[in-house]
Amino acid sequence: MSNWIAISTTIHERPEVQALAEILGLSEDAVVGLLVRFWAFADRESVDGLIEFIGKKQIDAIVKRQGFADAMERVRWANFDNEGIHVPKFDRWMGQSAKRRQQDARRKQQERKRKAVGQ
Repeated sequence: MSNWIAISTTIHERPEVQALAEILGLSEDAVVGLLVRFWAFADRESVDGLIEFIGKKQIDAIVKRQGFADAMERVRWANFDNEGIHVPKFDRWMGQSAKRRQQDARRKQQERKRKAVGQ
């Protein structure tokens, strides 16, 4: 766990964000803010995408928006069961290995740009 999370620069264009905005009656920008708060919490509290002993009411309180947890489940960005909450694709976006992959990819991209400019 660290003090940053990855977020796509086109997150506001995702169909799931559009659906969340409609379900919650918010703008896409407001939804992205709620998602950042949620994903930051998930990144702090989980190593594998499972946050035990937490339910929808707690998630709604964490992001400060009633109905957020239900909406996340509707767009399949969260699954709730007796264990707690499961965050799909957690290993792709969060956790140390995902962050290392993202940093490596960015470093390689910058290196390629430097080489192209030098040619």
